[in-house]
Amino acid sequence: MPLAETRFADAGVRERDDLQRLIRDQIEVLGTNATGEPDLLVLAEEFSDWEDSRRRVDLLAVDRDAKLVVIELKRTQDGGHMELQALRYAAMVSTLTWEKAVDLLHADLQRRGSDADAETIILEFLGWAEPNEDEFAQDVRIVLASAEFSRELTTAVMWLNERELDIQCVRLKPYRHGGRLLLSIEQVVPLPEATDYQVRLREKAREERKARSGRPEYEASLEFWQGLADYAATTGNSAPVPEPGAMHWRTVAMGVDGLKVTASWAAKNGTAHVYLLCRGDDPKAQAQALGRAAKALSDAARHPVHVAKEYAAFTLEAGGDPDVAYPWFLTVLGGLASLDWDRIMSG
Repeated sequence: MPLAETRFADAGVRERDDLQRLIRDQIEVLGTNATGEPDLLVLAEEFSDWEDSRRRVDLLAVDRDAKLVVIELKRTQDGGHMELQALRYAAMVSTLTWEKAVDLLHADLQRRGSDADAETIILEFLGWAEPNEDEFAQDVRIVLASAEFSRELTTAVMWLNERELDIQCVRLKPYRHGGRLLLSIEQVVPLPEATDYQVRLREKAREERKARSGRPEYEASLEFWQGLADYAATTGNSAPVPEPGAMHWRTVAMGVDGLKVTASWAAKNGTAHVYLLCRGDDPKAQAQALGRAAKALSDAARHPVHVAKEYAAFTLEAGGDPDVAYPWFLTVLGGLASLDWDRIMSG
């Protein structure tokens, strides 16, 4: 039996009770990482916490880069003026704090009858050992999901994205197949094949803007990471190092599926960290793999490691001296690169 295209209204699908619930409960349809895990964690639905306003964000989420994500849903055939609405919401939530985000998720969990710890869930999702107000909610993304988008809307979104906003348009197309209702989900802006390139351009522009802002912490971070790269080059060390940038933490590319490595330099107290996070569908196997990796890395780098449920953390009290931190970073990161990750991840 062939698929028959239909409309949400004709199929009796309601925006809030049906479409919103579907996306909330299967948030992975809006994107997954390399290991198939959702890119987003929903903090609240129908979020409204503003005086003198009845406006509500359909879904408020956070992504794995600690950015807030405003998700707006429409079942109309043209998307209406949802991009303007979402821009207002993005501005309104941009001041959200870590504490408020934890409170929102806590309330959502209670509403669902769960007694899980909200802060632990967010920390584990982000791969953080502890809350970091300096990195949390420093930017806001927008996801617009609709049955269709008008040319005016997509033109506006592409123009805004060229000016360093981060807006996605996701088409939700319903079909009938016998007595079943099927949903086709497709990202239309930006085109999937251009997404990674555009993200890199935005991140580069953002880093340069921060470096030009004159804020001492950004300048100190950029100087430190550039110094680490220069140190590795001049010493001929082949350890993987992060690309220089203005944030105090940097992701280190290891090329290993299911492994995320983050290097951090706290210029204020001169402390260096390397965080190791393994991800997988089986929490027990993930914890075992992380334990094996942590022990192997601790032996290779000759530094103690703190192991928690889903991450390992190496710390060096460098006394604020980059010349002490540079060789330590290369030892830890080089130790990581030398490990047999196929064996570690497979057990």
